[in-house]
Amino acid sequence: MRKIYLFMFLILITQVYVLKGAEFEKTQANLHILDGDYEKAIIVLENSDNTDVESYFLLGEAHYYSGNYNEAAKYYENVIAKEESASKARYRLMQIYKKTDNKEKYNKEYEILKNSIDNDEILKEIDKSEKEISINKGKPSYYVYTGYIYNSNVNSGVDKNTINGVPVPDNQKKKSDNGLLVNFGVNYNYLLESSSYITPKLDLNVENYFKYTKESNYNGRLGVDYNKFSDKYYLNVPLSVSGKVVDGEKENIVFSGGVNFKYLLFEKTILTNSIEISEKKNYISNYKGEVLELNVYFDTFLENNNVIKYGIRYEDNFYDKKLYASTTIALEVEYTHKIKEDLIMKIGYESEVFNKYKESEDISLDKQDNTKHELSVRTTKKLEMFDINLDVIYMKNNSNLEIYEYDNFKFMLGLSKNF
Repeated sequence: MRKIYLFMFLILITQVYVLKGAEFEKTQANLHILDGDYEKAIIVLENSDNTDVESYFLLGEAHYYSGNYNEAAKYYENVIAKEESASKARYRLMQIYKKTDNKEKYNKEYEILKNSIDNDEILKEIDKSEKEISINKGKPSYYVYTGYIYNSNVNSGVDKNTINGVPVPDNQKKKSDNGLLVNFGVNYNYLLESSSYITPKLDLNVENYFKYTKESNYNGRLGVDYNKFSDKYYLNVPLSVSGKVVDGEKENIVFSGGVNFKYLLFEKTILTNSIEISEKKNYISNYKGEVLELNVYFDTFLENNNVIKYGIRYEDNFYDKKLYASTTIALEVEYTHKIKEDLIMKIGYESEVFNKYKESEDISLDKQDNTKHELSVRTTKKLEMFDINLDVIYMKNNSNLEIYEYDNFKFMLGLSKNF
């Protein structure tokens, strides 16, 4: 428990930093926009007292990406009224007029923009229509993903025939397979008052490999989030119940609740503290108990709205069968690079230390110490009708027990749609 107390002490220490309200709201809204959660960005900014150019431009962006072109145009016009040379706002206005077939206003903004920019490459881009996703504000938001997956090690098996002279069972050997993935999500942001809202949500995941699994694997999650924000912080309280079915057999059910607290630590850096407590029941191995997870993450905006996210995750469980008890500490880093307005790449790295304490009458069971390294590259290309997603993930697991020494390569190509 000393690790938990130390971790919570570090969280409390961070509370002493001075907050900057306007910067926090704009940075938080920027993160929402980058994540595609435009409605949350609108809620945060429209209920703030910020009237500066950057806030108006962000509101314009959130409405623009949501397909609310009339609202977006109002905010872009406010930006231009405050800063006549705001070329980005004029460019967006021009795009809106092109999408709404208003040729007269389009030509007017084009001429102003053309005369104010001394860059041939930018001028070439002006006539190109960006392809955006349309999300209806005030209605439920849906997310659908379907795609192909290749997994070089479906069962996390070892690439050996024998270990210490003992034959490795066939079901513990490395097996590769191809399959299909389908993800579906729906949520609705319901405004309670000017600074808080609740979000009921449902997420479903189906994974079906062609050879290895006899039936599809299912993951489902039903939850509701309470969100509260001000000019100094953002509070999120999630409650959920989730379940998993593997190869036609119910594996587990998990009841979870937690608190996520975000605030501005430095200029353009948001600190997130979170704690989650879950009650888990595993039906296959027949154990149950509580799981505690603590997180500290930093989101720092770099130039051109690129973002680097880094932090630490601590997880401990208190199962009724000590055979399955374990502790996990992980370091995570993710860099989000906005290559173009419609092309985003995320590069992630995670290093995880996993200790499994086996207390059993079977003296052959040894303590398990694992170190896992995972590198991922996720690319999203936004088109008018859907997004193209390409994910490449490599994971290597080192262990003091050879039976848990394995690696894994995943390749996923899919189409997704927010609507």
